[in-house]
Amino acid sequence: MKLPSIVFLLLVIMCSCSNEISLDKNLHVFCGGETISGQKFQAGNQYLFNAKCRTDEYSRTGGYGFKLNKDQQFGPSLSIDSIKQGDVIYASVYRK
Repeated sequence: MKLPSIVFLLLVIMCSCSNEISLDKNLHVFCGGETISGQKFQAGNQYLFNAKCRTDEYSRTGGYGFKLNKDQQFGPSLSIDSIKQGDVIYASVYRK
């Protein structure tokens, strides 16, 4: 009677183990436009391109915001090299 119980328990344990390792890789970048390094925004240890869109005319938080118009069509840009097919990207932008 003990042997079938032990075998069943071992099967349950073996079936519940998974060889796949899932890693959550989250990259959070917040750029308020406060810090500029050359022609780039510095957001922690990340650098975003297109610092020329910064303005002090209005801001959501801090002293700066980003002004886009027909002459300046693109805001801060981040280059991520490690994106693979199936990865999910979320971006949030506040608009006045």
